[in-house]
Amino acid sequence: MRTLLQLYYITSCTLKAANKQFSNLNNEYEMTFRDSTEVLPCNEDSSKIPTLSFSFVKIADLDSAAKESLVDIIGENNSAEKISSWGS
Repeated sequence: MRTLLQLYYITSCTLKAANKQFSNLNNEYEMTFRDSTEVLPCNEDSSKIPTLSFSFVKIADLDSAAKESLVDIIGENNSAEKISSWGS
């Protein structure tokens, strides 16, 4: 049984981008467990475990972000071409 807000060590699984075609969950990634996967409780002081936090903003909303505020954006490039000229 797993406990909400408990940290776990997970070994021997595959982490990949979620396939939205087969899931209606709002998760960016999915883990696939194998026969050899182990899920063990992490009994360490959780305040010592580093965390990441993001403040994602849609590219279309960057104009409304406060001046000199820090925001995170994420994007995907679908094509690339040779640069013929670049600059302002």
